[in-house]
Amino acid sequence: MSDLDFLGGYVGDGVLLADGLEGAFIGVMARFGQEPIAVYDLGKCLEILHESSEGSWLEAVEHFEFNVIGGWVGTQTPGFLVTCSVAELRAHYAETLDDTRGS
Repeated sequence: MSDLDFLGGYVGDGVLLADGLEGAFIGVMARFGQEPIAVYDLGKCLEILHESSEGSWLEAVEHFEFNVIGGWVGTQTPGFLVTCSVAELRAHYAETLDDTRGS
């Protein structure tokens, strides 16, 4: 049995895919008590949007934030993953916490 066969038992109406972002598709995420969702690499999504438009990087980011992440279409709305190591995550949030604790 493949992972996709296993996941198939949890997929109801199917997995909702984001149009035009196929090149950033990573896979499908299983979640307890909810149907699986499609998952995309956030950085690759931004690259695709920037390359496919005539606009700036900032315009691609704004489009992504408003139309893609902001485009909630229900519980099957795809997820967007930021890839990093645990060390990178801890370092980032340690710096963020230090910044917010004030000087």
